[in-house]
Amino acid sequence: MKSVFVFLGLAMALLYPPASWAQYWQQRVRYDIEAELDDEKDVLIGKSYRLVYHNQSPNTLRELYFHLYANAFQPGSYYHHLNLQNNVPVKFGRNEKAGLGTVIDRLRVNGDSVKSSLDNTILQVSLNQPLRPGDSLIVEMKFRTYFDDGGSLRRRMKMFRAYGVKHYNGVHWYPVVSVYDRYGWHADQHLDKEYYADFGVFNVALTLPQEYIVEGTGLLINELEVLPPALRQQLDLKNFAQKPLYQAPSVIIPRVPGQTKTWRFRAEQVHNFAFTADPTYRIGEIKWSGKRIVVLAREPHAGKWQETPQFVGLLVKMYSEKFGELAYPKLVVADAADGTEYGMM
Repeated sequence: MKSVFVFLGLAMALLYPPASWAQYWQQRVRYDIEAELDDEKDVLIGKSYRLVYHNQSPNTLRELYFHLYANAFQPGSYYHHLNLQNNVPVKFGRNEKAGLGTVIDRLRVNGDSVKSSLDNTILQVSLNQPLRPGDSLIVEMKFRTYFDDGGSLRRRMKMFRAYGVKHYNGVHWYPVVSVYDRYGWHADQHLDKEYYADFGVFNVALTLPQEYIVEGTGLLINELEVLPPALRQQLDLKNFAQKPLYQAPSVIIPRVPGQTKTWRFRAEQVHNFAFTADPTYRIGEIKWSGKRIVVLAREPHAGKWQETPQFVGLLVKMYSEKFGELAYPKLVVADAADGTEYGMM
C-alpha cells in the first residue's frame, strides 16, 4: 500500500510540479434553491434559485456557462444524434417529445437582466459587467425541470411507477454552473457524462406531497419537523422484517390533495446535490465513527434489506481504515432502481 502512495505522489509531482502548486485555484460557489415537486405533471419547479459565484481565478470573466442536463433527452439533441449515429433506436416519453427538459423562466445577474443564448444543454450568460479576479456575483433564476419515464435514452434523473405510487430520483435537476479552470470553460454538451462541477455549499429546500419520504445530499436540518419520532418509528426498516417480497406496501402517510412537506438540506464541500423520494421508503440507520449510514428500502423489498445497514457500515469501516475516513457526515444507500453515486449518496 505504501508503494502505491509513493507512486501516486511521484505522478502528481510530474503532472503538477511544486512551482505550480502555489498558483492552483478553484472557483467557489454557493447554491440556495427552493423547489417544489408537482407529481401530477412530473415537474420540479424551481421557485427560487440563487447562485453566489466567486471568481478566484487570475482572469477576468465576461460570461458564465450553465449545464441544463435534462435538455439532452429530447428530439434533435446532440445526445439524440449520437445515438442515431451509433444505430441505436430512440424512443421519447411524453415530456421529452414536447422538448421539456429544463426551462428557464427568469434570469438575473446582480439583479439586472442579461443576454443569454441556449445551445441544447449549454446556457451561455453574457455579463453586463466583467467579473474581475477576487470579485463575486449573484445569479438568480426561476426554472422548471421535467421528469419522464417513457423514453429510452439513458438518464439519471428519472421517475417510475411501482406498487401504485411514483418514485423520483432527482439528479442534475437545477442549472449547474460550468467549471472554469486553468484550461478555460468546460462547456461540453451532455452526452451521458455529467460529473465535473465546482465544489461548494448547497442549501436546498424541497417541497413534495406529504406522503413522500425523502433523502438527499447533506444534513437534513429540519429532521424533527419532517420525521418526528413517532413517524420515524413507524417507518423503521426493522418493522418490516417479515414483509413478503413484492407484497403491496402499507399506507403510513396518506395522500391528501394539497398537503405538502418541505425537506431542508445543507451540504458543504460537495459538487452536486441529489435526492430520492418515494412514499414506500422505509428507513434503516446505524452510526459508525460518528457518521450516519442511512438505508432506504421500498416496503415491498424491505424484508430482504434487513442486513443492508450493517453491511454498508462494514464497507465504510473497511474503506475508511484502508484508504481514508469518509469525508462526509452521512452516506445514503437507496433502493432506487438505479445505480450511481452523488454527494453522500
